[in-house]
Amino acid sequence: VRRDAATVTFLCGAIGNALLSKVLKRLINAARPAGARLSDPGMPSSHAQSLSYFAVFLALGAETWEATLPPRLLHLSRPLMLLSPPLLRHAGAALSLALGAALTALRVRAGLHTPAQCAVGAAIGGLNGACCFFTMPACVLALQALQARHPVALVGGVLLLGAAVVGSVERTLAARMKDKKT
Repeated sequence: VRRDAATVTFLCGAIGNALLSKVLKRLINAARPAGARLSDPGMPSSHAQSLSYFAVFLALGAETWEATLPPRLLHLSRPLMLLSPPLLRHAGAALSLALGAALTALRVRAGLHTPAQCAVGAAIGGLNGACCFFTMPACVLALQALQARHPVALVGGVLLLGAAVVGSVERTLAARMKDKKT
């Protein structure tokens, strides 16, 4: 729906958040709970970190819904806004946060993470989501300036950042680093 610098900023923030999670997992190197079917490090929970990033970002976006919608979508939202704009914004924010928390709790219930691993991931992801949301106006200006001068560099940079986060790339690099140590 949106092909603009704000969307790129949101996605780059999400990619950066995921990359930070992978780096922290390797640095902290804390084991998952006994009996977990995964063997990679579990602290922080990357799922909790990503879910919290999205939940907090979307909750903040819901609270400023009418102010952040692009003009072409704003007219479509008018019928909903007649219900009660503050109520809809608060309900959207609460729903986003509740869904993020519920999905994070499933990671503990499935035995894939400890509550502490999920709490740390959620705290880091939530902080990153809030930081990305509040720095978005400055990031949008910077991206627009970069796009005007170097559009290929912008697209290439986003693609490289995304590729760095993809699990297979990260696992391949980690395996190569492990092989070099032995």
